[in-house]
Amino acid sequence: MKAIFKREFLSFFRGITGWLFIGINLVVYGLYFTVYNLMQGIPSVAYAINGMSFIFLITVPILTMRVFAAERRDKVDQLTMTSPVGVGSIVLGKFLALACCFAIVVAFIAASPLVLRLYGSVSLKENWTAVLGLLLYGLTLLAIGLFASALTSNVIVSAIIAFGLLFFGYISSSIVSALSIGGILEKIIGWYDFTTPLSDFLSGSLSLKNVVYYLSVIALCLVLTTQIILKRRYTISRKRLTVSAFSLITIVAVLAVVVGGNFAMTKVPDKYSVYDMTKKKFYTLSDKTKNILSKLDKDVTIYCLAKKSSLTYDYEITLIKTLDQYAAHSKHITVKYIDTSKNPTFTSKYTDESLSSGSLIVVSGDKSRTIDVSDLYETKVDYSTYSQQVTGYDIEGQVTSAINYLSAENLAKVYTLTGHDEPTLSTTFTKTLTKLNAETKELNFLKEDKVPDDAAAVILFGPQSDLSTDDVKK
Repeated sequence: MKAIFKREFLSFFRGITGWLFIGINLVVYGLYFTVYNLMQGIPSVAYAINGMSFIFLITVPILTMRVFAAERRDKVDQLTMTSPVGVGSIVLGKFLALACCFAIVVAFIAASPLVLRLYGSVSLKENWTAVLGLLLYGLTLLAIGLFASALTSNVIVSAIIAFGLLFFGYISSSIVSALSIGGILEKIIGWYDFTTPLSDFLSGSLSLKNVVYYLSVIALCLVLTTQIILKRRYTISRKRLTVSAFSLITIVAVLAVVVGGNFAMTKVPDKYSVYDMTKKKFYTLSDKTKNILSKLDKDVTIYCLAKKSSLTYDYEITLIKTLDQYAAHSKHITVKYIDTSKNPTFTSKYTDESLSSGSLIVVSGDKSRTIDVSDLYETKVDYSTYSQQVTGYDIEGQVTSAINYLSAENLAKVYTLTGHDEPTLSTTFTKTLTKLNAETKELNFLKEDKVPDDAAAVILFGPQSDLSTDDVKK
């Protein structure tokens, strides 16, 4: 295997293929790194990696198309097939050569956060989590390209097949979202989705489920490649039927292990399999929230008014991961995503308000609270583009407040003084009182002789006329 690896790795650089692969990828990454990180001052290489991820659809087929196809075309694969090295070792040696070529690109990218540290504070842990995602993503694409190369003796056809397989994996999540595919077909297409796990890494979330997913796809592709070559190696043998049956059994067995392993990982709670690597711990619940959830004894359902696959922006991914944390920390909490395009009357059961996509409805028994999407995020206007930009999150604050509200027996009562031409409380202030789970009531001393005993507070908001002596005493 060592000889196979060495020969294959050196062959990339004796010609132009390896240099072209490294050069194109680094140039594209350099452009995005300059724009996002050096010019805009963003302290994370995740944006640059996300921007350059599409280029692998072109460079990976270029690198992998000749690995097996050219040998088969030139009839030199017979020397390899008759060598004392096992077919599995040949496939693994060639894959490791591809991996090392790709590792050169990753090494340069991994060093770029160190450059950013010269200009300010940078979280290496968060940046290198994104780089790890890129490494696994790239190795998966290389394994698929290697598989495509073993299917044909035509290098052009090999490149086209590889591009088709990679392109479908690149757009599969968009297909599911755009066509609103449901049922088993959505799960099948969703399994062949390489970009969503990468997005998790880029957002600073280290998920063991995604690591297992990428490694299992790599293993499956290498096994399939090995079986294709074995099939061709024994085509003329009298044992063809036996070998064919053995190949089919091997493929089915490996496929079962891959599917079973990934399914088992979905059953592992997120608190054991997902690690928040972000500097500000966006996906980690506070100790106060965890304490509240540990004491929760009522079943609570959190409805998110959107199809999960349609939530693709960074702030929406943060919402999904935060809601997952609530479900992971309490067996009484269930998170459900409602496609309002298919169920337009769903919100009418809980509110008469018109809620935007991505809003939440938190329900327990007969009680419920709605949280509009505008209350989940802090935003500001970018006057260069006149668009809203998310600058902060209040997802945990709003959801924990709603859970407190649903589980509380009695709410604190806050009275607002009236009768002195007081202006109306602002919407922001009213929402703050709601978040504090305070029940607001009006207090008029023309009708009341004293402040009610159940008052947690009395708000005197800008009275325009003087309070009488009696009012002051009351």
